[in-house]
Amino acid sequence: MTPKEMVEYAKTVLNFWMEGTPGGWRTYMDDELEALATTALASVPEAGLIVEIGSYTGYSGSVLMHVAREKQAKLVMIDPLYWTPDYAKTCLRELFSRFKDVDWMFYPLTSEEAHTTMMGEKQTLLREKPIDFLHLDGDHSGPGLTLDCQLWVPHVRSGAAVAFHDYNHYSTLGQGGICDAVDAQAKDWEVLWEGGYWGLTIRRKP
Repeated sequence: MTPKEMVEYAKTVLNFWMEGTPGGWRTYMDDELEALATTALASVPEAGLIVEIGSYTGYSGSVLMHVAREKQAKLVMIDPLYWTPDYAKTCLRELFSRFKDVDWMFYPLTSEEAHTTMMGEKQTLLREKPIDFLHLDGDHSGPGLTLDCQLWVPHVRSGAAVAFHDYNHYSTLGQGGICDAVDAQAKDWEVLWEGGYWGLTIRRKP
């Protein structure tokens, strides 16, 4: 499946995101989703690891599910579901039911709680396997993103891609703090894609 087909799948097959979304707005636009899919496909090797912080209803997650299927990779999705939890859970249940063949895990925890859990004595994934694609779209504040970077970026292998959503000085969600936090972490990293209505920057970790 091509990146464009992955986006169309989200828009047509999983169209509950298009109708009745709380607030009436989309969390990701087509060009951003396509860029997410394209760079993830290029970054993730066979049997690799994808981690998404901030899954909400699974709109971007649906694209990463396709990538995980294509690459036979493991996908870890993390979101405490603070915002409209009943609606988000309904969407995620539908998403997961359509990707039963994919090796995925979902943690209904904060980023920090999930990291602590995954680094626990009984779990070995993060200690044994580097992250091949990291999508950061969780806490929409500068300090929150800074913490996410501190927790997760060290696990990303050199040469892999990290996607930062809401990288937009004018976004009501991102505001300036997101941009400052991204630049503090990845100012000198190679930019693989940047743009979009909400603001998405995808950069390669040196």
